[in-house]
Amino acid sequence: MSTHAVEYVRSLQIADDVARRVFLLLAKRTHTPGDARRPEDVPEVMGLELRPGDIPVLALHAQLSPDELRQRLRGLKQHARMDVLEHPDGVWEIVYGPAYARPPRPQHSDLLTPDAWLVLGLPWPEQTREGWGECAVAIAPQMIPRTLVSTSVGLALDFARGLARDPGDGPGKTVFFSDITLWLDSQGKTWADLGADYDAVIDELIDAQVPQLYLTLKQKPHAILCDASREGMRLYYPNGDVEHVTPQLRQEVQRGITQSLERDWLLYILLPVVQIPRRTPKLRGYPWRSSLLPSSRRPEVSLPPG
Repeated sequence: MSTHAVEYVRSLQIADDVARRVFLLLAKRTHTPGDARRPEDVPEVMGLELRPGDIPVLALHAQLSPDELRQRLRGLKQHARMDVLEHPDGVWEIVYGPAYARPPRPQHSDLLTPDAWLVLGLPWPEQTREGWGECAVAIAPQMIPRTLVSTSVGLALDFARGLARDPGDGPGKTVFFSDITLWLDSQGKTWADLGADYDAVIDELIDAQVPQLYLTLKQKPHAILCDASREGMRLYYPNGDVEHVTPQLRQEVQRGITQSLERDWLLYILLPVVQIPRRTPKLRGYPWRSSLLPSSRRPEVSLPPG
């Protein structure tokens, strides 16, 4: 049992009795090695991983059913600043601590609060959970030394930062790789005109030994972030509905992803401090690449309900 974690959770003075009981159970399972030279210091970030077999045991101690416990885990962020990550295979990562209650230090602003993110679409996974799949990856262009990447990748990173700062043509802080393709098309250019192979650029970005945050999305925003057609794709639903992806809808998806990144990036950067396994599988193949090429014809994508 971690005395530091238990004391920290108690200091939060959570009013909801059940939420407090669940959080204390998690604290008792948290391993906090801390600083061996200053064992009295509470670690800035603490966390644990729950395997599927842990849920029934914890539920019994919490006097809840397993499903009730899962709902309570999802709702813990309403009572404390923390992050609760639920993976499709039933594994949970829960991270919390004093670092969540304080703003990042100014000298670490580039690391903890990037001025731009570049988001790449990955293949839609075979295994999903309630319609959510791990299908995109975000990187912070300013954190990648250009000496570590090829000239083509350096161009993509510079384009991403430039678009993020552009109040006119830019999409905002989060730039999709498809946004760069669309911007090049608006300039009458292609990746080939720059001497770059966009397949190779994506491969190199995915394989780069740099911070990468994998994102869990539903199929609709995943399709939208991968689309670089000039007029916007059409989404076809089983009930016969057809939805045209307008610039406004694309902006809504980007705002949602930006909010998620602003919430989770700090957790991701601090995760190495917490000695729990990292869960960022690298997926190969890019079935959406055909939609990354500008085209006057709208791609047609069929989606499941919801």
